[in-house]
Amino acid sequence: MDSTCRPRLQTAPRLVKVLSVCAISAGFASHAIAAPATYQATVVTDVKVGHKMFHAATLTLTFEGNTTDVEVVKDASGMPLSSEQCGPNGLAGFNGHGPGPNGPFFYALSKGRASLRVESKGKAISAQFAPGQVFIAFDLCNGGIGFGSYVGPNGLEPAYPLAFQAGTAMYFTLNAANPLADPGNMTGLAWSCIGYPHSQDDQNSCTSPDSYPLHSDAGDVFVYQPYAVLPMYTHTGTANRGTFSILVGVTQDD
Repeated sequence: MDSTCRPRLQTAPRLVKVLSVCAISAGFASHAIAAPATYQATVVTDVKVGHKMFHAATLTLTFEGNTTDVEVVKDASGMPLSSEQCGPNGLAGFNGHGPGPNGPFFYALSKGRASLRVESKGKAISAQFAPGQVFIAFDLCNGGIGFGSYVGPNGLEPAYPLAFQAGTAMYFTLNAANPLADPGNMTGLAWSCIGYPHSQDDQNSCTSPDSYPLHSDAGDVFVYQPYAVLPMYTHTGTANRGTFSILVGVTQDD
């Protein structure tokens, strides 16, 4: 999810209405064993639930699904969605086990149950998201992972409500043998950005979420990005940090 791949990633939202995906059945992730899995992210940020605004609150997002439902993201022509970041030889050239120049590069898990918990000043609120809004995103070539959603002006956002890049999140993602099916705990730069990848030329290019609610049984949910976005070498990054975990064989009820 590095901003150097902006031209390619921007093709995904425009394809959302004709986006096709297919379940992984062979090749790169064929040896992953299907199992229930819980994906969880935690960050300190500003979030609104219903009519209540929480400032500098602990936000925890949880997605419960099954690794058998992890899918390769494809474009409208049925090809794995491409990434300039991988280069002409694919990822195998520098980590030894990644995909070649034709992918697959991007994975998603959209079948499952998503929820949130907000803790602030000794009080907490929990809610279930309405189905079909939130998915788990995995960007193999650019080292990004987290919670995406079917919202925003283009109908698909890989880094909203919360996703991570750089740090151990990038290390984990680039070296994953089975995307979204291997257990792990990681940290990275925390993004809640509609309009990601972020532009180096416009540090205000993330669109406000106020017009794009995520619906829940506690009211509409809006996740903000209140902390600075700073130039970081060849890309920009938030000043915030968070954690992301994959627990395979575990559900919230366990």
